[in-house]
Amino acid sequence: MIAIGGTIGTGLFLGTGKSLATGGPASMLICYIIIGVIVFLTMLSLGEMASFIPVAGSFCTFAGRFVDDAFGFALTWNYWFNDAVSTAADLVALQLVLSYWNTAMPGWGLSLIFWAVLVLANIITVKAYGELEYWLSLLKVITIIIFIFLGIAVNAGGNIDNHYIGGENWRLPGAPFVGGIGGFASVFVTASFAYGGTESIAITAGETASPHKNIPRVIKNVFWRILLFYVISILLIGLDVAYTTPGLSTKDA
Repeated sequence: MIAIGGTIGTGLFLGTGKSLATGGPASMLICYIIIGVIVFLTMLSLGEMASFIPVAGSFCTFAGRFVDDAFGFALTWNYWFNDAVSTAADLVALQLVLSYWNTAMPGWGLSLIFWAVLVLANIITVKAYGELEYWLSLLKVITIIIFIFLGIAVNAGGNIDNHYIGGENWRLPGAPFVGGIGGFASVFVTASFAYGGTESIAITAGETASPHKNIPRVIKNVFWRILLFYVISILLIGLDVAYTTPGLSTKDA
């Protein structure tokens, strides 16, 4: 469940708005598929190494062991910096989303509250952390499943106008590719960020029971998670929402 939760984050819930506005529905779908294929192939390789050598350091340890100690050192600090920046980005995204319903509390106050929750979650016992991560990941999965069903219903006419949308948003002037090659390339950045966290599967190998059995099983399921949580969701967003919708990358979208 930690592996599932790790693949669903800000890039899917919030970042797709900007991607749709700058690249269009086709660019967004193609970029997410391309990055998804790269992630899946990378995870197959990483899963094989993690199953053979189940250590807590995962790919950072592998880099030092199979390439060079200096490379492993640099990768470890780069990964730490990546997580530090991603945490800050997630806290900003959180205040952006919650401020849609709550305008009384300042954004920094919302970020501070959830920063404290995040710190507490990381200093509790491993068992308690695992339980917390399980329920939060389950909430993400339920949200995505509901989103997919609602997306299908909205496209089929279950919206406030009772209007069948179909593929009309792909036929708007300028669609389905918006901004040319520049718009297409810009979506790659958001798509790459969205898939961040998938590698957490291998990081847990050192603390996983029977890693030689469990890690390969979990890695093989990454394909279906990418297909369900990203490709289908991105396809529905591109079908249901016009790229010309005002404020796609803001809280008012």
